[in-house]
Amino acid sequence: LEAQGLYVHSAKHWSIACRKYQKLPKKDRQDSILASLCLDAALAYAGAGKTAQALRLARKANKLFDDQNDQPNALIARFNEASLLYDEGKYADSDLTCVSIMFALATPEAEGSRKITFSDPTLAAKTLLQMANNSEYYGETEDSSRLYGQALKLYYHTADYKKQAEITYRMGWLLKKSDRFETALQYLKASFVIRMLTERKKALLRQTYLKAKIFWSLGLTQRAQRGFVIALFLAEQLNNNTYLTLNRYGFYKAGQGLGINLRSAMTATPLEAHKPWTMVNIPGGFRHYAS
Repeated sequence: LEAQGLYVHSAKHWSIACRKYQKLPKKDRQDSILASLCLDAALAYAGAGKTAQALRLARKANKLFDDQNDQPNALIARFNEASLLYDEGKYADSDLTCVSIMFALATPEAEGSRKITFSDPTLAAKTLLQMANNSEYYGETEDSSRLYGQALKLYYHTADYKKQAEITYRMGWLLKKSDRFETALQYLKASFVIRMLTERKKALLRQTYLKAKIFWSLGLTQRAQRGFVIALFLAEQLNNNTYLTLNRYGFYKAGQGLGINLRSAMTATPLEAHKPWTMVNIPGGFRHYAS
């Protein structure tokens, strides 16, 4: 339903699943599963523009993950809460939530080192971007430019070209607003180049997905599965949720003979570039790379 943009209908299904699961006897219920259901429902309500319902469910998911000492998922739920607070116009609350996430993610590279790394660079990049949006709303141009720059560095390492293009454009707009015209032109040119490369990747994504489907129709399951994984890699780089869903389902269909179940396939993550495309099944889905 979400792949078709029907977020309200999806949210209703998730909400029903939450209520049914919550009514199970305590011995048959796991709070981590309930938290995941709440977060999925929150994301669907957010997609439908119903921020009040989404915010309530995101906070519930955050609390449940916290109670389970599941910090990675608790932080993801907290980020969604920060994003929803921004949508509700509660910019100060959003900023405070973002700061708490950054503190939780930050780890010194070595004892006594001043350099900070992040346990989840992608989440850190998203959080910095949200903080930049908050600062921009308050008219703090210098602060928002600094935060956009920090987010851009992380998005460079995560190879998210769409976000790189958006941020470089935004920085160009802020520089133009500050009458720094020559530097603004450099950022706008960078944004243009990244967008051109992204359009090429979009065309390659569509072509690779179609080829994988043809291989599947011809009974060439191994080639089809490889095609779906490559398309999945491109879809993840482009943040294309529709093609992520389609390729994960294609990967599941092509891999049924290998014992791949639907739940694992629908959380599949592509391998890093230049590595063999075998995947390792761990609880919760295919999330680790393997040679």
